[in-house]
Amino acid sequence: PPTPHSHPALKHITSSRCFVEPGPAGTAMAVSLQMLYVYASRLIVAGFLATVGAVVGIAGFLTPLVPGLPLRACYRLLGWSKEPLPSEVRSAPLRLLIAGLFGAAACVLCHVFSTWFGDSLRVQAFHLLACNLLVFLILAGYSLWCLKAGAGAATSEASVSETTKVASTRDVTQTFQTITVDGRELQLRIFVPPSPAGDGNETPRKPAVVMVCGLLWLGEGILGWIGLNFNDAFGRAYARNGVPCVQIHSPQRHIAHTRVMDLALIACLPLCLVPGLRFVVLAADVLMLLTSKRDLWLLLIAVVLPGVIDAAIVGAMALPALLLGPLGFLMTLGNMLSGLIIVPALHAAVRVCQFVLGELDVDGSGRRAYLKEVEAAVSWAEQNTSALGSDGRLVLCGYSSGAHVAALYGLSACTDKGSRRFEAVVLISGIYDLQTDKWQGLRRYLAPIHNTLYGDIIGARSQEQRAAASPVALAQSAQQERLHSECPWWVLNAKKELMGLQPFEQILFGYGELVDALKAKGAPVRRAECGYNHWVLVFSFPNFAKSFCESLGSPKSK
Repeated sequence: PPTPHSHPALKHITSSRCFVEPGPAGTAMAVSLQMLYVYASRLIVAGFLATVGAVVGIAGFLTPLVPGLPLRACYRLLGWSKEPLPSEVRSAPLRLLIAGLFGAAACVLCHVFSTWFGDSLRVQAFHLLACNLLVFLILAGYSLWCLKAGAGAATSEASVSETTKVASTRDVTQTFQTITVDGRELQLRIFVPPSPAGDGNETPRKPAVVMVCGLLWLGEGILGWIGLNFNDAFGRAYARNGVPCVQIHSPQRHIAHTRVMDLALIACLPLCLVPGLRFVVLAADVLMLLTSKRDLWLLLIAVVLPGVIDAAIVGAMALPALLLGPLGFLMTLGNMLSGLIIVPALHAAVRVCQFVLGELDVDGSGRRAYLKEVEAAVSWAEQNTSALGSDGRLVLCGYSSGAHVAALYGLSACTDKGSRRFEAVVLISGIYDLQTDKWQGLRRYLAPIHNTLYGDIIGARSQEQRAAASPVALAQSAQQERLHSECPWWVLNAKKELMGLQPFEQILFGYGELVDALKAKGAPVRRAECGYNHWVLVFSFPNFAKSFCESLGSPKSK
């Protein structure tokens, strides 16, 4: 085996007095351990340089596109822009992956060749800097070419007015109509069947559905984009069965304006013990908190950069922690426990920055009057029967928190007094009872959390306000008028709303008291089970929509 004097990588061993020569076997073992450490160090350096190269490559690819494709896509998905997405958005993730791999490979190869030729540390640093600069320029030029080529090949879309846009999805036409309620814009998402205008030879017209969408309480930013695309499935299910649908999605508050994410992060703190996973949790947390374009810088500073540094530190500590025995165990334990401090600290820093920038609606003045907005959507549907292709009748529908609002509105609009305004009311997996004063057992310990969330989201801070916002309490009250006997209430729920997680499932999605209260007020109630849980029920809803739409006969039929 080589000795410390014959191997150039181990010449420092004798001078540092850490090399012992008890015999040939001891010499071989010492040299092997030192060589193992040298190779492990090289792997750690290569991994760090690959990370740096990937970041440089992705940054180079994104730089010329800041006013272009990826950022425009982010703005569109987050609801900050209404500009249609170009078709190239589908290939953006693949291009980002290729850019990252290209940058990582170039950086690692540069380091390998510099080490192979025996360059000094200063020369290696210069080569790496030049390599990263070249990678940045190459990928920036490529992405700029892609942007110009995509813009030149893109087909111009049909011009639309400032308040109305039209898009076609298979056999259903989707339109977007903007109305104004109390000085605020409200977007209606309208789904029209293939042939809304019928003649004597076509299918007779049917009622129009006015649907209050889910995620109505918290529905801006990324969460709002998810909610919009999720709720579109309900509108298309109605329209494909010949019933036009007008959807209202006016979120009460952005989730960043509430303490929902703060409580969620506390619940996820055990995951922050895992070094690689804690910044994934933080990234999901900060993405939900994005409220403006400026917050993208907070994402970069509070998540991306600390995440890269954390990965480099964990990689550098891996081999020493393995070889140092008890000391290595303490190093690993300290690194794990640091996640309980780092992640909450970065989360708090993001929240403080948003508060300083004035992005948080602390006093709740930004809450919307959702009952007024539902009334505006119903009025619009009544006044635009020809555009919808309906026969003038209406069906009120709501899903999740939208079912909560639809139930509140239906209790005032479906009474015996006056003309019948709705043909039916359909409530899908709704939240019907916000009262917490009578909770017993484990529930009473959960009451402060629910009271905090109800106060943050809809402003129901006192027990009286929560009762006034609870469909169950209103239906049970003596002030509630009798409901119309010819307006059936459909109450749908999934088999396991929260996959059997009790008591939260019963607290949030209990429906028994509402059904009993509606029957006591004279309303015909029909029950149906739809899907397995609160989310996958969207795949089973078309079956219900088909039978329900078939049951909507002519105005004279029941």
